[in-house]
Amino acid sequence: MKKILFFLAGMSAGFSAPGQSCSAAFHIVVLGSSTAFGIGTRPIRDSSWVNRYAHFLHQINSGYVVTNLSFPGYDTYCIQPDGFQAPPGRRRTDTLRNITRALSLKPDAILINLPSNDQAEHIPTGIQKENFLRVVRLASRVRVPVWVTTTQPRNLDSADIRQILEMRDWITKHFGDRSIDFWSSLADSSGRQDSLYGAGDGIHLNNAGHRILFQRVLEKKIPDQLCRLHHK
Repeated sequence: MKKILFFLAGMSAGFSAPGQSCSAAFHIVVLGSSTAFGIGTRPIRDSSWVNRYAHFLHQINSGYVVTNLSFPGYDTYCIQPDGFQAPPGRRRTDTLRNITRALSLKPDAILINLPSNDQAEHIPTGIQKENFLRVVRLASRVRVPVWVTTTQPRNLDSADIRQILEMRDWITKHFGDRSIDFWSSLADSSGRQDSLYGAGDGIHLNNAGHRILFQRVLEKKIPDQLCRLHHK
């Protein structure tokens, strides 16, 4: 187990989860925005998908570490590597919460959760794709696997929703088994949030929504996949 700088623990138990057969401990870093940060849940420490996942992993092995570098409002520009120059008018890279920072922590895996801020800021889908690929390529060079969550439903206009759907489908196709479905059952027939899972602002998810996200991450059995990678 690699040494780390930050540990997320102390989350409540009381949930069901699919089995994970690997008991080894790993370090996972999360890059993302307000969903990964936990906005919309109450309390965040017990109910956000990242904190639920950290608690679950800690139950597997107390040596597990989840480092959450996410921050509300972030888009794909914010997690670009040190030295990246964003176009004028776009957000700058946050060197404390970007891919360079994540890799400096020597993680065993990285999870990226950037659901919809790029579309809300009208960043073209082609640029979004380039930004995702740049980050994942850097991790691949040092053999750190990356899982990327799909976009999530958000109450935008029809044109923006079409582009969110385009990104959802591209992430699913391009990243394959390392994509995580954060869309199904959370959206209504129009592509907006299902009110059952919304936190009331048309953007963020409530506790029930985050529970679904947590289960979707569990279904990927990332600990088992990391075990196989480390024993090759």
